[in-house]
Amino acid sequence: YVRLNYTIGSRDYADVEGDNDFERRDRVYVMLREDGKFWKAVSIHHQTPAHGPDSIIIRGEVEYSGIWIGGESRDGINVRYGIENYFVPEGEGMALERPAEGEEVSIMVAIDEAGASAIKAVLVNDEVRYEEKLF
Repeated sequence: YVRLNYTIGSRDYADVEGDNDFERRDRVYVMLREDGKFWKAVSIHHQTPAHGPDSIIIRGEVEYSGIWIGGESRDGINVRYGIENYFVPEGEGMALERPAEGEEVSIMVAIDEAGASAIKAVLVNDEVRYEEKLF
């Protein structure tokens, strides 16, 4: 399997709105807004926040609080969404974990109304490399 890391997984409280008093294993609801071709975390909450049509909520669990960014300790959290691992055929994982120079790996994620998420596709340079049939 491949281990995947996301910018929405490690959040400095100074960079997002919402709550900032989470502990390990707390359930969190992260509001995402489209930012170019990707989505970025704009707020983190203990409960599902009200949101408009320009945002979506993804549910996660606090893995730990206190984060390291650029070699500095910051006040924030690391969140797991259940989409951090993806199974690929044996021998193909390293190409996704450590892409060649000029390659960009991105993920297409499906999120239901409750905020649960699942990987729908893995893309390399915007082309689908692996695709899941979710339902």
